[in-house]
Amino acid sequence: MGATRNRIAAIDATHRACHLLESERGLVFGLGPDGERGTVYVGGLFTSVNGGTAARNNLAAFNATTGIATGLNPGSNDTVYSLVVSGGLVYTGGQFTTVNGALTRNRLAAFDATTGVATAWDPNANSFWSRPFR
Repeated sequence: MGATRNRIAAIDATHRACHLLESERGLVFGLGPDGERGTVYVGGLFTSVNGGTAARNNLAAFNATTGIATGLNPGSNDTVYSLVVSGGLVYTGGQFTTVNGALTRNRLAAFDATTGVATAWDPNANSFWSRPFR
């Protein structure tokens, strides 16, 4: 009853079924479920999802029931390490410097959760690495 899933999987506890969430040849660092939209947002270091059938650069959204990638494809030019979903927006942090193709967003960006279009929110962080206070 096993199923191969690469780097990310969703397990349905009721039916004990594994959904198709997966990223090909990459890493997943952040997950953000959105119960209101029935969507799971995923950030990491990858270029495709769903067995290579959907090109997605480091940020993707999946239907929470089927595990199939949605049309949302905001893309970033480098790794997304964290994300949070709040109030219809997806906030991301990482090593990236551009999103939505060539829009400059240095290491922090917010996207409309439905369209994937970056908002005007632009904190312009100068580094993605943080050291704890001593």
